[in-house]
Amino acid sequence: MVSEGAEDGLVVIADYQHSGRGRFSRTWWSQPGQNLLLTVVLRRTVRFPARIPLAAALAVRQVAANVLSMADDESERPMIKWPNDVLIGGCKVAGILVESPSEGVYLVGVGLNVNQVDFSESYASEPTSLFLELGRPVDRAEVYIRLMDALEASVALLDKEKFMTSYRDHLAWVGEEAVLEDGRIVSVEGVSDDGALLVRSSKGRETLFAGDVTLRRQ
Repeated sequence: MVSEGAEDGLVVIADYQHSGRGRFSRTWWSQPGQNLLLTVVLRRTVRFPARIPLAAALAVRQVAANVLSMADDESERPMIKWPNDVLIGGCKVAGILVESPSEGVYLVGVGLNVNQVDFSESYASEPTSLFLELGRPVDRAEVYIRLMDALEASVALLDKEKFMTSYRDHLAWVGEEAVLEDGRIVSVEGVSDDGALLVRSSKGRETLFAGDVTLRRQ
């Protein structure tokens, strides 16, 4: 669709996935009729393209917080695991993958667990869903509308100073130890203005980019 001139804002939705692809080619499986699985086309010039996945994560986090009415619950409120996994109580409720097939074109893929309760497949992070957290079914159409509104607002703030302030306010694991994919243990310090992870290791302070590293809790 993009090669044929798909416009900014086009949304493609799938009802289910059996071989969805995430970062590092990890698979994502979703039961029919249960979750929100979509890709949004963005055509625009931004100063910090690496912030786009962060913007999507902020939008998903906001929707989860609103649906669950957990925005003021410091112990269980939805948080973001860098760069763009949305967690509730340490369990993954959503994953995001952004790809850029050409300059100024970004495909924002979002997988948000809405009503699925059976996660029999193997996942890198323990999954959860809005249903499991809320204790009742959630209207997927309502979640979709909320998500589109939140994503539009989040993307509009991409190049603003307060964007990173908002992202950092919801960043998980700050001040904690984490394990990099190569096995090294680091202390998570925060995120730079261009979306890179700042950690402290035996080598001193390091700057890590999303395409180069993944984290797991120590």
